[in-house]
Amino acid sequence: MRIMILGDVHGDFGALNRLLAQKRPDLVLQCGDFGFWPNDPGKGSDRGLHPFDPARRLKNRTSKGDPIPIYWCDGNHEEFPELFRRWRAAGGALRPLEVSPSCFWMPRGSSLLLNDGRRVCFMGGARSVDRPLRTKGVDWFPEELLPWETLDHLPGRADIVISHTSPRTFGVSKAESVTMGAGWGRTVAAGLDFTPDTSQDVLDEVLRRLRPTRWYFGHYHWERRGEAAGCRWRCLADITRSGAGGRFWTWLPDTHFNF
Repeated sequence: MRIMILGDVHGDFGALNRLLAQKRPDLVLQCGDFGFWPNDPGKGSDRGLHPFDPARRLKNRTSKGDPIPIYWCDGNHEEFPELFRRWRAAGGALRPLEVSPSCFWMPRGSSLLLNDGRRVCFMGGARSVDRPLRTKGVDWFPEELLPWETLDHLPGRADIVISHTSPRTFGVSKAESVTMGAGWGRTVAAGLDFTPDTSQDVLDEVLRRLRPTRWYFGHYHWERRGEAAGCRWRCLADITRSGAGGRFWTWLPDTHFNF
């Protein structure tokens, strides 16, 4: 089975459709900032957000019409009130929520069992460094943060974690990514807030409890990789920047550390 791991999409479903048509994966695991924004955020739409509904724009089918399932965690750029409303309406359980055909949001702490027996845990959420430039309740929502209570929903084990931001243990810096990575530019940093993201502390505990062997995340918009606490981790770049920060997708290795 060809399983693709994908970085931030930010609602650029056209780019995602082209990638799926070219690479033809059997399954996609996506690392947040998917771009779930079915309602127009008004003035937020001119701040880099994409108010696109995957149900209208996503084409995740093969040329033969077979579905390409996509499982994604939330990032910090999603329409959280609508996402959580649909989740509660569906019962609020830790199972995939289908937001468009064969496209599933994975609640925080939920897991997916792959055909080979490996278990994937999804841990969305992150703090927006650009929230001072946005409007609470319009294009920024406090629900973006990953709360400590999420730890109560973890599976007993996980071989792989898909998250949006990273555990603090991995040593990846959002400030560094903004000033050095993927086309942000140093002048943008002046209006941003780089105070610590408590979501990273929660993910440190996830790392300690689950002890996964692989961890994939996005959020930083530039490619990096490393190893910590017995876990090989990889940060993927942003699809909307056409790989300016490095590679924005990879294949999940079957049996070897083909990273």
